[in-house]
Amino acid sequence: MEAAKVGGGKVSAEDLAKAMAEEQAKNAPTKNLNEALDRLEISQGEKEQVKQSIIDAKKQILETLEVPTADGRNLAEELIDTMIKIQNGDAKQSDAMTIFAEIAAQKVPGDIEGRTYMDAINAIKATNKEDIGRILTEKDQAKLTKAHEDWTDFEVGDGDPWGELYMERVQKYNETHPAKDD
Repeated sequence: MEAAKVGGGKVSAEDLAKAMAEEQAKNAPTKNLNEALDRLEISQGEKEQVKQSIIDAKKQILETLEVPTADGRNLAEELIDTMIKIQNGDAKQSDAMTIFAEIAAQKVPGDIEGRTYMDAINAIKATNKEDIGRILTEKDQAKLTKAHEDWTDFEVGDGDPWGELYMERVQKYNETHPAKDD
């Protein structure tokens, strides 16, 4: 392969390939919020506002799924417990899909709008996008969407209510499922 000429100099094919790979990595999808925010042209304060908005939306989604079903079940805990069981070989992916189907079909008891859990969650997600839209330019919103379509699904690290619930449920699982000897 012939070296490309840039500004009168030459760039090797290896350097060009490396530069292209770095550019692709910089724009690749990611669930890591900090990586995604580093791609935006915003201040540190604005980054903190976006992160807090996402954490707040995650809390609202969790609170929605913690509203007991008509038969008294906590779908947030059931969902996390099922994910933990799948990771440990005690459940199948289809078990999680069953819970998602229930989230899509069951109405939230006491919801004044009569929405399903999924409808309520989607409303939270839409409000979150509107809130962040007031912070970011359209260009930065597009970059954030390119990083990950569902902004409330970003991994935010400290302060993530889902991470806290996950750790609680792992501890409970471990208490009721002693480690298996290899």
